[in-house]
Amino acid sequence: MKKKAYISLVIFTLAFTLSMFSCTTTSNISSVKEKTAEPNQESSKNVHAIHNVLPDGDIELLDSFEEGNFWQAEGESYATDADLTEDWSSEGEVSGLWQFMSIPQEENAVFYCEGLIDTNWTGAKYFIFDVNNTLSKSITVQLAIEAGKTKETTYTEKVTLGSGLNTNVMFSLLNQTTDENGLQVPGITEADNIKKAMIVIYGKALSGELNIDNIRLIR
Repeated sequence: MKKKAYISLVIFTLAFTLSMFSCTTTSNISSVKEKTAEPNQESSKNVHAIHNVLPDGDIELLDSFEEGNFWQAEGESYATDADLTEDWSSEGEVSGLWQFMSIPQEENAVFYCEGLIDTNWTGAKYFIFDVNNTLSKSITVQLAIEAGKTKETTYTEKVTLGSGLNTNVMFSLLNQTTDENGLQVPGITEADNIKKAMIVIYGKALSGELNIDNIRLIR
């Protein structure tokens, strides 16, 4: 009887040990799979440069930077300087050179113009420019427009620029526009009385500079 009891005890101990080993092994495999399944968020931020075909419509040149610099860096943002350069241009010999500090998440760098050659954007469908992104990574930009006596601000949809040359970067002035509260609105408020155009660069972005040229409206 003692021999049978001893054999039963050995079998039970062996079965219990195998069961524990099986559970431990399964748990470890599951944990590895969960870690390797996480997306690479850093690589997903980088996109190809934009090269859009111009949409149908009449093209109106707003600024070629050949006549001087009419843009400024917003001092309350992470923008540091707005100047001219002959090192790069998409049209003519001069372009804008916009510099900014490292931009934290949820912050921005703002470059603005209050001396637009045309302040009546009635019927305009797109705001377009060419830009040379000198950073090694993509950045996100948006157009904001102040208009009317109350200077209400309208925001376009954000666009992500790839590293290097981006041509015909387009912002729709009729669709996906929002107000200061993020509520959707049907285009620019008081489009016949534009007071200020702002190009906003959003963080998280490294410090650097953009070359911008050939700013146009498509009507």
